[in-house]
Amino acid sequence: MPTHDKVVFVTIDDGAEKDPAFIQQAHDLGLPFTAFLTDDVASGDYGYFEQLRRLGNGIQNHTLTHPRLPDLEFEEQAHEICGQQDVLAHQFGTRPYLFRPPYGAVDDDTVRAAAACGVRALVMWSAEMKADGLEYASGGRLHSGDIVLAHFRGPAQQEGRTMTDVMTELLREIQAEGFAVARLEDYL
Repeated sequence: MPTHDKVVFVTIDDGAEKDPAFIQQAHDLGLPFTAFLTDDVASGDYGYFEQLRRLGNGIQNHTLTHPRLPDLEFEEQAHEICGQQDVLAHQFGTRPYLFRPPYGAVDDDTVRAAAACGVRALVMWSAEMKADGLEYASGGRLHSGDIVLAHFRGPAQQEGRTMTDVMTELLREIQAEGFAVARLEDYL
């Protein structure tokens, strides 16, 4: 995201882990982030994500079932994207306008399907929070406007660490590099 502000954007994908302590952490820290939800894992408790939305965080589209979209025909891609648009509009009262393709995999059909479903921008990332810290796409450090990818995951997927443990570490790394966290939707 082009900006001269010393900010980066935290995005959190999927929605499998629904740790109540993370809601409290997000509230206590005033943590701005954008959630990209996949219905097949988030649908077990959309109320959890409503609480995060009420804190001012964005809820955006990450497909119904998290397939690798270029492996699908146009109609199947449109079903995955538009279907999740409909689900999220029903759950939260507004249609998402951002879309993150699973695995960052896109082709021309993905772009056309997303546009046909009302998406205004596809959102990728430049760094990803892994079990052992930030992994950079290039350059070995953050830059103004970078988008950081994390996931709603629990101890089983994060070497015993909770969602709050991972977010604490991520925020410390962001601060150590001299950045603040801003809300992506405020810059788009």
